[in-house]
Amino acid sequence: MPMFPLRIRFVDAEHAYERFHSFPPDDVDYIEGWSRKRDGDSQMLLLHLASEAHMQDFLALCREESSIVEVVPITEDEFQKAKSNAI
Repeated sequence: MPMFPLRIRFVDAEHAYERFHSFPPDDVDYIEGWSRKRDGDSQMLLLHLASEAHMQDFLALCREESSIVEVVPITEDEFQKAKSNAI
């Protein structure tokens, strides 16, 4: 199960807060799990996908979300060091 550390940046911190419990959606079959933190206007994710090929599907899902402005690959170390704002 490949893991992808990502920063998903939203239009602002309020959108990141509002979408924390609903993005990514729970019903996407190729997402096998994730760990996440909320960091200002972003979600930091350690995303576990069924295969590397599904990363393109996940990026397409992000493009459908109007409040997402950027998806940036990060390192696992960056994820671990990121602060996590209250939910």
